[in-house]
Amino acid sequence: FTDMPAAGHWAHAGIDFALKQGLFNGMSATTFEPDGSMTRAMLVTVLWRLDGSRAPAGRNTFTDVPGGQWFTDAVTWRKTAWSTAWAAGDSTRTAA
Repeated sequence: FTDMPAAGHWAHAGIDFALKQGLFNGMSATTFEPDGSMTRAMLVTVLWRLDGSRAPAGRNTFTDVPGGQWFTDAVTWRKTAWSTAWAAGDSTRTAA
C-alpha cells in the first residue's frame, strides 16, 4: 500500500500481521488508510474473518443491512453465531 507506515513506525508490524492473516484488505488496491475511521461494518467483518469467515447459519434480518454487500455475511454471522453460542452457554467461544 502506498500509505502504509514505514517499517520503523509503531503500527507497521501490527498492520502487516493483520494484512497477512487476511483480517484487513485495505480500502483499495493501493491504499490502506491507516488514519481512517473504522465503521461497524468493518469491525464485524474483521471479527468474522478472525472466526474463519464461516457462512452464516441464519438469514439477514436487519432492515438496515442490504443483501449482497461486502459486510452482509459478517453481520448475519454475528447475529446467528454469537446469539447461538451464548444462548447455549458455550463458554469456549468468546465475542471478542
